[in-house]
Amino acid sequence: MSEASMSALLADLPENLPEEKFEVLLETPAFRLERILSRGHVTPEGQWYDQDRNEWVLLLLGQARLSIEGQSNEAVLHPGDALLLPAHCRHRVNWTPEDTITVWLALHYGGEIEAALDPLSTLKRIGENDMTDIRIERQVGEDRLKSLGVRQWPVWGKEPSEFPWTYDETETCYLLEGRVIVTPEGGEPVEFAKGDLVTFRTGLQCTWKILETVRKHYNFS
Repeated sequence: MSEASMSALLADLPENLPEEKFEVLLETPAFRLERILSRGHVTPEGQWYDQDRNEWVLLLLGQARLSIEGQSNEAVLHPGDALLLPAHCRHRVNWTPEDTITVWLALHYGGEIEAALDPLSTLKRIGENDMTDIRIERQVGEDRLKSLGVRQWPVWGKEPSEFPWTYDETETCYLLEGRVIVTPEGGEPVEFAKGDLVTFRTGLQCTWKILETVRKHYNFS
């Protein structure tokens, strides 16, 4: 009789990682499960991943930004975010932080187990228009700000107040000062504050409630 075994997916993380590391945790003819470790690693310029099998990826630690061919907005991943990438969905990793390890869990599959994994379609599926209306990166570091050119963006400020707002374009902003609660129409309130980087999706209708005077860098795309 086989014995049970346990793996600690966030253990044995190296301090130095000159090359991205791919570790096969489990493999059968039907699927391959990998742990991937990144630290500032990105897809080489001009190259794209174009895989023969579906890939379901879960971010366990760190952050990442990906481009998907045909999609205008980057996919921004935080711990707990999952993506389902269909076979031959061309994609590339644009950014992972250089000051911390990013840990991915990647499941490559196809054929006989594809139908069994159909419930994964309830997770975020690349290629469908299901981007979260408000995405927050808490207390981002200077490397992330530099990569976006945030310090060159214009600045907007406003005193405590409450008002409705509709986003005709996607906005990304970085709070220099203040604290805000934004409530999407029909949704739950979201609070963010100084040091947070926030992206609002095109078409979002919401109410802004500024609790403490706000100054923010902002950029529309």
